[in-house]
Amino acid sequence: MKAMIASLLMRLIARTWRVKVCGAIPARACVVAFWHGEMLPIWFAFRCARPVALVSKSADGELLAQLLLDWNYHIVRGSSSTGGKEALETMTELAANHLVLVTPDG
Repeated sequence: MKAMIASLLMRLIARTWRVKVCGAIPARACVVAFWHGEMLPIWFAFRCARPVALVSKSADGELLAQLLLDWNYHIVRGSSSTGGKEALETMTELAANHLVLVTPDG
């Protein structure tokens, strides 16, 4: 229930954002890295590309995963403390054919 409410609120807030993309959003497989402090508008901007996102297995990660699923993302769950090796292997495989978004400061 909490994840659904958070997702609804973020979708409402996202409708107010004005995101300026310089250049084109990549159409081919690539990895896009960005800082946590900038993540929500960036994830919102890339939502139409049906990208892949790495999300932690934490409770906060569950909220984020629900939001990104609503934005048509394929979610891979894992972090340095839980499931990181498996998540890295999955992300590496998916990066060959998909747009992958990650936050390296996480």
